Amino acid sequence: ALLQKLFGIGDVGVQSYTNLIGKLTEFYKEGAHILAARFQLYRSVMKANQTYAEWIAELRGIARECNFICPKEGCNQSLVDDSLRDVLILQTPHDHVRTRALQLTNPSLNEVLAIARTYET
Repeated sequence: ALLQKLFGIGDVGVQSYTNLIGKLTEFYKEGAHILAARFQLYRSVMKANQTYAEWIAELRGIARECNFICPKEGCNQSLVDDSLRDVLILQTPHDHVRTRALQLTNPSLNEVLAIARTYET
């Protein structure tokens, strides 16, 4: 029924796979609630027995809906890693990870993860 609404009643059967996927992707992207996804991301906390790598993988999944793209015209640079770094620093259950990360000037996500991993073992 959705494809019929997107293409018209008789047009669905003649569409290529690429056209179908493109139209569906566009439809669901328009329906994404960016603010709700960002709220979910910023409120995410590391679960008990979860490694930092697992937590970041979970956060990356949420971040796909957050539209973390540079807003400057023609930029299109992804801001996902910066956002994940910020969430990791803000929400880590380990104060020593946050303290070490905040001592660095604008650390990358990988630098903060390296700090976090030293405390995991």
